Amino acid sequence: METIKCKSNFSITLFNKFFILFAIKEKDLEDTKENKGVKDEK
Repeated sequence: METIKCKSNFSITLFNKFFILFAIKEKDLEDTKENKGVKDEK
């Protein structure tokens, strides 16, 4: 039981790390899009 619990916890932390990384990447993409839009206007 303990090993299964550890494995599930590990996969959850891994998933959280990937989710956070993905969220940051998405935010960066949006920021660059906005910046490009501002540059195009000028």
